[in-house]
Amino acid sequence: MPITGQGEPFPKDLVEAIPKELLSEFDRLTQFVFETSATTWYCSNIEDTKNYLLKVLDVASAHNIPIPDLGFYVNPPIGHDGWGATLTDEQLQQWRDTA
Repeated sequence: MPITGQGEPFPKDLVEAIPKELLSEFDRLTQFVFETSATTWYCSNIEDTKNYLLKVLDVASAHNIPIPDLGFYVNPPIGHDGWGATLTDEQLQQWRDTA
């Protein structure tokens, strides 16, 4: 789905692919996903990021979507201004294989 900005209409083909009764919930989900990163754009607001991630997981759970083991993606924030160490080629491939 292309990023069109928050609050703009979804592409017609996407809307047609989602049952009407789930459109509102899908919109909420996209807002929560967006906010998981937006909360840290201008400062380090990790608590809000965590709160929005929990909201994403709540929506997924409410619709019986399996939650992956998020521990697999943890990369300790050492160096790189808190971004964590650079992924190795092997780690990157593992992430791609589990997506």
